[in-house]
Amino acid sequence: MGLPVGEMLSRMGAREFAEWQAFCRREPLPAERAEVSAAVLCATMANAWCKSKSGRPFEAKDFLIDWWAEPRKPPTPEELASKIGAAMSALGGRKPPGG
Repeated sequence: MGLPVGEMLSRMGAREFAEWQAFCRREPLPAERAEVSAAVLCATMANAWCKSKSGRPFEAKDFLIDWWAEPRKPPTPEELASKIGAAMSALGGRKPPGG
């Protein structure tokens, strides 16, 4: 909006703020729509070129980040090496030494 938050809040009454909240719920900001649009595109491409492990078609929600989810435990070096080796094999490459 071009204003610091404190200045904006000092100029805006509670009623106007509530109206903006209602508007934003009904009309998401362009950045929020861009994230959803990108997810739809990813799902479309994945369905055209890949098969999901479950056999069901991919959906846009499969490609959206859940910012409030509990963080996952980072993989161990052994798990990473195994995943990299599997990816390389799937792409026709050789397994890394010791992998």
